[in-house]
Amino acid sequence: MKELRLCDNGLFEYVLNLSNKYKLGIEVQSFYDPYIIEREPSIIQDHMIGLSEFQFGKSLHAPFWELNIGSKMRGVSQTTIEMFNFAYDIACTLGCTGVIVHNGYIPNTYEENGWINRATKLWNDFLYDKKDNITFYIENQFELSSNLLYRLIDEVNSSKLKICLDIGHVNAHSNHSIKNWIERMNKRIGYVHMHNNNGLVDEHLGINNGTIPTIEVAKILEMYSPDAIWSIECNVDELEQSITFLIDNNII
Repeated sequence: MKELRLCDNGLFEYVLNLSNKYKLGIEVQSFYDPYIIEREPSIIQDHMIGLSEFQFGKSLHAPFWELNIGSKMRGVSQTTIEMFNFAYDIACTLGCTGVIVHNGYIPNTYEENGWINRATKLWNDFLYDKKDNITFYIENQFELSSNLLYRLIDEVNSSKLKICLDIGHVNAHSNHSIKNWIERMNKRIGYVHMHNNNGLVDEHLGINNGTIPTIEVAKILEMYSPDAIWSIECNVDELEQSITFLIDNNII
């Protein structure tokens, strides 16, 4: 059976119940806000308690606001690394095996080669002393094509770093098809964010509610990226419907 996780969108208890109901993993997203611990000092402990008997896969989404690992501004790139470390420490505490990050690249704002060189150095330094049981997944966001992430993954060349293919972001922002991304990235893809939209805005609709042909995409993923973990990242009110859609169509 395909390993599937549910993104909690900050609604941890509700989605944890769904994960247990369907025997699926969970992607904890509360800590994308690095200031949540200031407002809710017990939140890490609360998550530890909630996950203490959880038997399925766990991953964690890192902060991403205004971060950019390949930035020319040292303060920006250093803060990006600080946020990656913040997420890594919490992932270790919660027993997660994966951390999803954004690289912060905005097309046409940087010369690509320079950005990749700066990002590669920081990734190599960052991953040097990290545990082998935690994988970092770089998620595409605004990239127009797969070229930047393809090159970055190959330059870093670490088993600790793979791609999180967000099919909704490709559909809304890329000049290339989802099929093209999957075929080119193939086994570099270790994680997939699944949601849908109408091709213009990143709406995070249910996976069968938009212009992405989910069944076709799922088949292509199985062909080119068979070991990738899938995580449903749609609006929470469409989450259970998305699960049953995959089940009814024998996708999971």
